[in-house]
Amino acid sequence: MSKQTAGFTLIELVVVIVILGVLAVTAAPKFINFSDDAYKAKNQGFFSAFSGAVKLYESKATIAGLGENGKLTISGHSILFYNHWPECASGAQCNVNDGDGLAGKTECEDLWGAIMSEPIEEYTALDDRTTWTCRFRLKEDPSIGFNYQPRNRILEIIQ
Repeated sequence: MSKQTAGFTLIELVVVIVILGVLAVTAAPKFINFSDDAYKAKNQGFFSAFSGAVKLYESKATIAGLGENGKLTISGHSILFYNHWPECASGAQCNVNDGDGLAGKTECEDLWGAIMSEPIEEYTALDDRTTWTCRFRLKEDPSIGFNYQPRNRILEIIQ
């Protein structure tokens, strides 16, 4: 009489589990991409810091008794204000009363450096002269960033 056995041996089961583990380790990074989430979180942090700085500068201008438009020197930077929001930093070519807004990308970078107290490194600054908008985009992912439009008091995140 022969004995019939059915099922897997322990060795076969271990081999299958090891093979599935190796496949999971090599395939998971292709399906799970955390870099987008990391870029968005990084952008949210910079956006919050920039937004907070704009509001602090607005408060300083109000406390100093500055009208809607004017100029203040804060932390060694000469800041031009329009509608109580920082518009241009020292060295910038725009004039707060001429209504033409930014002169270009350099002014966006100067403004960043003045209100963030550090040079712009993580972002690329772009300008839009028709809407007077500084567009800050992450260097790693240019589809992520934020827009700053002081003439209309708009600060919006792009993700």
